[in-house]
Amino acid sequence: MGGFLTYLVSTAVGFATSIGVWGTAAHSMGLLPPEAFITAQNFGITLPPMPR
Repeated sequence: MGGFLTYLVSTAVGFATSIGVWGTAAHSMGLLPPEAFITAQNFGITLPPMPR
């Protein structure tokens, strides 16, 4: 069972990392909606202020 758990965790980490990369790219281009900031804050992630 440990192997499956390890697989699950590594998949989740990879998934979160790719979301982080794409989210950061979208954010730097000013494409994120306000809901994204609220959702991120709910997860304890502080996004930098939107570029002007």
